[in-house]
Amino acid sequence: MDRANCLKIKCFSLFFICIFSLSMPSIAFSWIRNYHIGATSYGYSVQQTSDEGYIIAGGMTVELGDCGDVFLLKTNADGDNLWGKTYGGGLNDQANCVRQTTDRGYIMTGYADGDSVQPFAGSRLLLLKVDSLGDTMWVKKWGGFSTGNWVEQTADGGYIVTGDCDGAYLWLIKIDENGDYEWQRKIDYGGTEVGYCVRQTMDGGYIVAANIGLYRFDENGDSLWLNPQYVKFVTLASDGGYFAFCGRNGDMWFLRFDDKGDTLWTKTYGGDGDEAARCAQQTTDGGFMIVGETESFGAGKTDVWLLRTDSLGDTLWTRTFGGEHHDNASSGQQTSDGGFIIAGHLSMLYPTQGVLLIKTDSTGDAGIGEPVTHPVTQPDWQVVSTVGSTVNLSYVNHPQGFHAAVFDAAGRKVDEIASTSQSGTITWGEGQMPGVYFIREQSSGPCDTRKVILIP
Repeated sequence: MDRANCLKIKCFSLFFICIFSLSMPSIAFSWIRNYHIGATSYGYSVQQTSDEGYIIAGGMTVELGDCGDVFLLKTNADGDNLWGKTYGGGLNDQANCVRQTTDRGYIMTGYADGDSVQPFAGSRLLLLKVDSLGDTMWVKKWGGFSTGNWVEQTADGGYIVTGDCDGAYLWLIKIDENGDYEWQRKIDYGGTEVGYCVRQTMDGGYIVAANIGLYRFDENGDSLWLNPQYVKFVTLASDGGYFAFCGRNGDMWFLRFDDKGDTLWTKTYGGDGDEAARCAQQTTDGGFMIVGETESFGAGKTDVWLLRTDSLGDTLWTRTFGGEHHDNASSGQQTSDGGFIIAGHLSMLYPTQGVLLIKTDSTGDAGIGEPVTHPVTQPDWQVVSTVGSTVNLSYVNHPQGFHAAVFDAAGRKVDEIASTSQSGTITWGEGQMPGVYFIREQSSGPCDTRKVILIP
């Protein structure tokens, strides 16, 4: 391996890592964690791994003002750190995307900002392949003033990468399993073109979300069509069409395209402030999860925003996470238990930054399933019987009556509970299918949720 492709590898030291939980004692179902790696750290990509744990990649510095390195952090299903590695050697290195590969290793892309061979080349697109323990297998650096934003393993075992090149062109690169070029395409429309996300399509071609629009290529990288609507993230629809997401005009946008790139419908979400979509995924019930940021809702400045929609983009529920400073989301997906995992940045220790990892349940809560400590006084509502063909709940001191929504284990709203009495007992579950449900109180204050199980 030549000097230009060498990266120094450093195992995380406990001296530089402070990992702590922001929630009550965590279990695999739901939790929130902040990993304070070095002086500053930013989590840009997360994926659930084959062992039910998580892999997180991003950038970090050991000291404020110091050069940056790529970091890779592996956790178990509870968010506990299993191992961490950093990879550096340039002036400022960063990973924007990580994916687990079929050999249970990982592929990352991002940028390496100069090195001893080309110290003034500007950032170079970085592609880094590591094994299951994070040890480097090979490294590639290409271009000047270039960045890799997304990488996916392809059906032939190679990889497809998109980003930008020379500060001007959209760059699409197909490489083999060893990281060697098969072909590349540089797209120039006279402005600054950037590829944000790429997916291999069912016919072996590729669809790219870019600032110039939704761009379709065949398996050889030849252009098929372009819909010139700015999109930041794209995922495939089962009918051969596409779902795309972006932040535009201060709102979060959801766009549906057919297989020819024609727009079928659009949805927008937002309030008085600015919102942005960072990633999205079709969920197991055919709906969608959208992860982004909001200024309109939450605790202050920017907060992490999780939206759950049906198959037509209509909102089922939303959740916010964050504090009084800037909290940002960058990546997320639905997990194997029906919940959601979100990675981003936490500014709780402002002005330093920590890597935020949020694991929610299927209703978007990061607390259901954790031990609940009630005050000594009687709680204002509780489930008296949590398991049965029906369940009973009681409530007191609700001047406006009691109102709750019921969600199934997939996070879908299935029923509502309402009573106009100030105090009382309610029986729920008759006519419902057996299974796990969550009853969420609806009120102007903090909402509380209870888990119940219906049996035949």
